[in-house]
Amino acid sequence: MFPSAVGLLFVTVPPSGRASSMAKFFSITGAMTALGPILGSWLAPINWRLIFFVNVPLGLAALAALMVAHVPRTRRPARIDLAGATLSGAGMFLLVFALQRSVPGAGATCGCGRSWRSAWRHSWRSSPRTPRP
Repeated sequence: MFPSAVGLLFVTVPPSGRASSMAKFFSITGAMTALGPILGSWLAPINWRLIFFVNVPLGLAALAALMVAHVPRTRRPARIDLAGATLSGAGMFLLVFALQRSVPGAGATCGCGRSWRSAWRHSWRSSPRTPRP
């Protein structure tokens, strides 16, 4: 969700105001990351289930803001890079699997995951379909 939010800011804000909108976005994100556990520890003694309902009003507010906001509908003709998606997914799976298992053979799985991610990075850089700025 984070890359999508940054992408929406990049598309909707003109270049002259982009720096200030990014600064506001990242400062609010940082503040909410710090305040989330504090609010959760305040709500948990009342009823621990309340921590899951904090996002409901925030989500409704975001939905209302999205209905009002003008988001340009620009599309670039592009295909999904299947080789890159496969390599990236396999690499992430192996890395997460190795980190979760924490057994004697996990080091080999972690090394294999790093190799897969390196192969994905090479495939991404060498692909002609990779979007360039």
